[in-house]
This record gives sequence, structure tokens and C-alpha cells, in this order.
Amino acid sequence: MRRRRLLCLPALLAGHGAAAQVATGFPSQPMRWVVPFPPGFTTNISRLIGDHMAARLGQPFVYDNRSGATGVIGSDQVAKARPDGYTMVMATQASHAVLPHLMPNFPYDPERDFAPIGMMAVFPNILVVRPALGPRNAAELLALARTRPAGLTYGSSGNGSSIQMVSEALAMATGTRLVHAPYRGATLAQTDLLAGHIDLMLDNLPNAMGQIQGGTLLALATATESRIPQLPQVPTFTELGIPGVEMAAWIGLMAPGGTPPTIVARLNAELNTTLQAPEIRDRLLAMGAVPLITTPAEFATRLHADLARFRDFVPRAGIRLD
Repeated sequence: MRRRRLLCLPALLAGHGAAAQVATGFPSQPMRWVVPFPPGFTTNISRLIGDHMAARLGQPFVYDNRSGATGVIGSDQVAKARPDGYTMVMATQASHAVLPHLMPNFPYDPERDFAPIGMMAVFPNILVVRPALGPRNAAELLALARTRPAGLTYGSSGNGSSIQMVSEALAMATGTRLVHAPYRGATLAQTDLLAGHIDLMLDNLPNAMGQIQGGTLLALATATESRIPQLPQVPTFTELGIPGVEMAAWIGLMAPGGTPPTIVARLNAELNTTLQAPEIRDRLLAMGAVPLITTPAEFATRLHADLARFRDFVPRAGIRLD
């Protein structure tokens, strides 16, 4: 037995040496960054972070918008890609923690089929309406909703999106009827909100910030535990006597499951260095995102907890895809 262990030792050392060599020589070619949504703020954030990472890594990212099914189509492509570190996806709370509980025959296991690299940011959700709707605060909006038997319509970035989750949490907390109108991305939903085709959105702040600052949308409340620095004048739902609506969406970077840990560690280090760069952090905050610094293990823990949370929330809220 002792001789067998000694015979195996060179092979083990060779394996460790190969892994180290992979990390040292990585990357040696351009990398693919899948954005599983149409062009919009998610692409802008990906480019902001990715371009800074690419400069440090010495190879460019090719950004690939693969939209559909609230991020599932693009994520599935990455789940099935070669686990060599050259393909990664901007994973979202919806595509990895919510939709597994909604879609039959879900195409991937969000934990087994991906290697978490690190979280990038969380997005506060903001209740917004166009000024022409009439209400100037959340109480007036809810009063309007109660006068309409058919309810008010809200737009989201798709079925199972964080916008749908927080909107249904608001409906449950207030006993109002809110009718879901899913879109292929938050930007398209906002376009219809501005045109008056839907009544409201609990939009992600990066998507809504420009319209709020320009006065074309009114911010009535935030679905956060405390007021956010970008909009200090806007109260939280809890302040308004509506608890249970706190919910913030996250995005993170993931590679295919089985990607060598040395490569994951290298990408995590460059991601976190990028997120801590003052010019990147300031840009993200100005866009309405809150940067997060995590290890791959911490990202995996957050994903596991959110999978459990939405496993309970989705049936309680009666959320279905049809």
C-alpha cells in the first residue's frame, strides 16, 4: 500500500503543476462574456466591469447578448460551454434562484452546472410611475389601485424576474391587484411605461435612474431596508407602513461548472480589484448599482440561500409562468 501511494505521488504533483500552469498562462486568447438580456443597462454594466478586467487580464472580452426566458437561454449556453475559463455569464437572481422553481424541465442546475466567480452588484428596486398617471406618493397609488377592479398593470423584465418578485410581494403586503406584463428586458418595459401602456414598475434603479433624474418618471418608494444614497428623499416601503417588500436583485459572474479553481480564483481576484477601483465604484453608484466584493464561496452561499427563499416565496405568491 505504501509503495502504491509513493507511485501515485508523481502523478499528483504533475496534476498540481498542470493546474498552476493553466492559471499562469490564462488567458491566452479573447474571452466571451454572455449577457443574457437585450442591450440595455445590463450590457452597460457588463462592459464597464469587463473592460476594466480585460485590461488587467491582457485579453479582451467579446460581449454576447443572448436574450430570452429572463436570462435562461444565455445562461444555458454557458452551462454547456467548455469549462476552460474563456466563457462566462452575467448571472442574475432570476436566472439562477427564481426560475428554477417556475419553469418545468429547467435546463440546468444553477449550483452544479456553474462555477461562481463572484458577485458584482445589487440593484435596489424603486416604485416608479409616469407623472400623467396622477399619484404623487405610494399611498395615492395604492388608493388608485383599489378603485380599479381589474387592478393596475406593472411591467417587468420577464417572467420570474426580480421585478416580478418584488411587485408580487407588494401586492401581497397591501392586498391590491397588480397585473403582470412581462417583457424581454427592463428597458422594453420602461419604454411602454413611459408611453402609458402600463401603469407602474418596481424597476431596478440602474434602469430607472436617468428617467427619475430627468423627471419623466416619479420615484414613490424603495424596496430596501433603508433609504438609498442616490435618492435620499424617497421613503422605503417599511417607512410607509408596508413591511415585507424588501428585496434587491443581484448580478454576478459565473463560469461553467468544472472550470479549474485556479482560473476561478484568478477571475475573482481581477473582478474584485475592478469593483474596488474608485472610478468603477463611482460609476456603478451613479448608475444606481451597489458594488459587492465576495469570494466564490460567498457567492455560492448566497445563491443557495436565495434558492431556498424563492422555493417558499413563489408558491405562496401564486406566481406561475402562464
